[in-house]
Amino acid sequence: MSLTVHARRPLAAVSPLAGLLLLLPVAVLGHLLRWPGAVVFAAAALAIVPLAGAMGHATETLARRCGAGVGGLLNATFGNAAELIIG
Repeated sequence: MSLTVHARRPLAAVSPLAGLLLLLPVAVLGHLLRWPGAVVFAAAALAIVPLAGAMGHATETLARRCGAGVGGLLNATFGNAAELIIG
């Protein structure tokens, strides 16, 4: 079993949507400053998009290493995490 070390890349090179992660501190700040709920929700919801993509990529990578059975279980468990967090 060999492990591959990937070179560090700029955030924008990883995913075009990765810039949405900058909305996470905006959502926290908005909550602390008591901004309207719709604004805080919109910022937090948009910040979840790249996180869901990263979780999906991690799940697929683990599924490739662990086999079809464990991969299916991981996909079933984490596949709808973003919807569960928002809902």
